[in-house]
Amino acid sequence: MSATLPRAAERRAPAGLLRWRCAWTAPAVGLGLVVLAFVLTWPLFTPNPLDRRWIAPGDFSDQFYPWAHYVGQELRARRLPLWNPFVFGGHPFQADPQTAVFYPVSSGIDVLLGRGGLPYWALELELPVHFSVAAIGAFLLARRVSGSALGGVVAGLAFGFGGFLTSYPAQQLAMLRSAAWLPLVLYGIELALGGGGRPGWLLGAGITYALVVLAGHTQTAMFVAYLVAAYGLWRATERGLGWRWAVVAAVAPLAVGLGLAAVQLWPTLELVAISTRAQLAYDAAAYGYDPRALFGILLPGWRGEKALYVGVAPLALAALALRRPRSPQLFWAIVALFGLLVSVGGHTFLYRALWLVAPGWSAFRDQERTALIWSLAVAVLAAHGVAVLQAAGGDALRWWRRWLAASAVGAFAVAVEVLVLWTLRRTSAPINPLDSLLDAAVLLVVFAGLSALLFNAWSRLPRSLGTTLVVTLVVFDLFSVNGANNLSNVDPQSVLRREAALARPREEPEPYRIRDDDDKVIPPNYGMVWRAPMMAGDSPIQLRRTHDLLESREEWRLWQLFNVKYLLSRAERADPGLEKVDRIDDVDAEGKPAPLNVYKVKFSLPRAWAVSDVRVVPEAEAAYRAVFDPNQHPGDVALVEQSPPLPIQPGLPRPDVRVTSLWPNGIQLAVSSTGNALVVVADAWHPGWVATLDGQPAPILRTNYAFRGVAVPAGEHVVEMRFRPRSLLYGAVVSAATALVLLVLLAVALLRKRGDAPGEAPARSI
Repeated sequence: MSATLPRAAERRAPAGLLRWRCAWTAPAVGLGLVVLAFVLTWPLFTPNPLDRRWIAPGDFSDQFYPWAHYVGQELRARRLPLWNPFVFGGHPFQADPQTAVFYPVSSGIDVLLGRGGLPYWALELELPVHFSVAAIGAFLLARRVSGSALGGVVAGLAFGFGGFLTSYPAQQLAMLRSAAWLPLVLYGIELALGGGGRPGWLLGAGITYALVVLAGHTQTAMFVAYLVAAYGLWRATERGLGWRWAVVAAVAPLAVGLGLAAVQLWPTLELVAISTRAQLAYDAAAYGYDPRALFGILLPGWRGEKALYVGVAPLALAALALRRPRSPQLFWAIVALFGLLVSVGGHTFLYRALWLVAPGWSAFRDQERTALIWSLAVAVLAAHGVAVLQAAGGDALRWWRRWLAASAVGAFAVAVEVLVLWTLRRTSAPINPLDSLLDAAVLLVVFAGLSALLFNAWSRLPRSLGTTLVVTLVVFDLFSVNGANNLSNVDPQSVLRREAALARPREEPEPYRIRDDDDKVIPPNYGMVWRAPMMAGDSPIQLRRTHDLLESREEWRLWQLFNVKYLLSRAERADPGLEKVDRIDDVDAEGKPAPLNVYKVKFSLPRAWAVSDVRVVPEAEAAYRAVFDPNQHPGDVALVEQSPPLPIQPGLPRPDVRVTSLWPNGIQLAVSSTGNALVVVADAWHPGWVATLDGQPAPILRTNYAFRGVAVPAGEHVVEMRFRPRSLLYGAVVSAATALVLLVLLAVALLRKRGDAPGEAPARSI
């Protein structure tokens, strides 16, 4: 309580009152941080249509909303969404980590609020929820390590509402989900290794790390893993626990978390091995901030970035913590510097060293995302700075106040310089290229000046008033800079009205796919929302062979291979293979009339057909070239990479194939043939698919480079394909075994606790 009450008040206050205040500090602060998260995002939920805003169109609307909608639909239908038949000619949905199928927070929202279709605001609800998780976690961690409740509040505000979480992770929702849990993982380690700690909290940290992984952003999970290992090693070493405990502290949370999340990780690793992410060149991985973007630490919005901004007052308090640093401050200073240097990617040698020797760093691009590490480290340092401020006398901080005053004067000088440059750059154009820089410089002057005034008067202010003013200043700073991040007055769900273009395709009696010639008009992932199969899709992880075909731009052949029967286009097309069958009224992004035409593809191939001309092309590159050979039609010739188990000779009449049942994770076909044939299904190949022929297992052949085929003998047969990836089974077994071990350990701990003698429990420590 010394961090929140004057010493005289502590001496006068009864012990019971002090304990009561301590018990209610965390819940009160937590509730306050939740309220602030909704205040920050209020335009997303206001009932006033004039003030309503939406997360700007982008990945949030075009990727994450359709994914969440599909998760809600499938789980409500009591199906696990393993396969997605509505994009890319089929895609392993659950294996794609960003769909977060097993992440309880998102899936819970999708199911509870998704009756009749997930409303857009339900996905937007994840923003304040995860801002709250991040802020509360940073508060708990920083309060414990700094000993200051006010320091914890400042850290919670700086991390939860700072530039990183409120900038592009809000668009990249998986990144926000994973990053939000980082402070709570470290808090679990601190509870285990700090004074009076219990080792069992390492398991709690592991459970929380499982949420980081299940939340879906694998790169962030890797950042967290490295920081968790470093923190466990450092904390155990600092306490003199020996190298064995240091290794346990570093490894146990990660082992528990990865074990619990194996049900997601195993299918993901299987997908990555056959995806566009199997290999990544150094130049692609080394991308990061331009070094000039680092000025964004003080100038929010400089070069369009806000992710490095944690607020002027928290940054000043972090500097105060480093005047005479001890081990904790040095650790977090090193972490902050590491995050900052890696954020510029290949512009320094540090990232190249990580690429060469550190596992995982070569698998991901966009290294500016280490701003997460910088943001948390500065927030914790700010909490230590508050502790120094509360403990030091007025004279001891005189140098710091002078430094703050000089910084405010320097900020004013910079603003004047920018104003002069801005004036010189004025043109007749409506936008001055220095507008954002001038805005940022003015804000820097305001916040630096307010910080200098507040901390100069700190020792003369009543403690309660000083605390209130510090919190108010940090909130005013961060909410002013980040309050409008990612907000738009354009409703991205206006695309839903274009579902009217599907009226004619839905009259089609047989399975079909749709192609749109402008993904900005019809985001292809909305096939999941409308349950209308699309040829293309939108995901950062794609099956490599499907991606290869789509990148070929050989549209007519692609339409044949993918069972495309309809094309949506704003253009008036006169292609000989197209027939206009419908037209709906629509508007473009500027609100101007822009009708949407519906064309039927003539001579399209069905979802499944059979051929007797089967050619073996064992090499993938040769198969890719052959599939576009204009001299062979995919309806007559099938290309396979290994010989069929039955001899198939060309020249037979085309067998009859009918789709008798179709569901997201499977397909059933009735086949009638006068001889041996190969049934071709225009769905993407994946090793998780299994087939049966009349109820008996049958091998699936990779056909036409990226699709599936099954050899059938002469006669009447039933072919069934189901998506049953063994990787999911293996991962589920590991997750269940890990959960069982945790339950056993918990039961043992409870039994031991009951076995303790009555009275005050003995203190436990490592």
